[in-house]
Amino acid sequence: MELGRSSGDWAFVDVGFSREGKTLGFLLNDEKPRELTSHELQEELLGVCGASSAPLNLVIEAPLSAAFNRWGNPAGRSMERQGGSHRYWYAGLGCQVMVAAGYLLRAIP
Repeated sequence: MELGRSSGDWAFVDVGFSREGKTLGFLLNDEKPRELTSHELQEELLGVCGASSAPLNLVIEAPLSAAFNRWGNPAGRSMERQGGSHRYWYAGLGCQVMVAAGYLLRAIP
């Protein structure tokens, strides 16, 4: 199957993580993009899933992959290193966003 407009609804999520702020970006099909809280986004996605019989193509912008060394400890990936600097998936906001995305996916039946 080729993905396109005819393959169902399209939802794009830019994951953020905040106790109170609207830090998640959400775009459904051709609607205007919105900023939502975690709870609002979960409710929105569940509503979209329940309102349509068409498939939902969900695109999540977040680091959803991880790397570990032979001892099972988090390890940086080559794409996260640029010259002498790095932004490893397990440090800082990267890990926070991955956790937020995991909870979002867990809420979707």
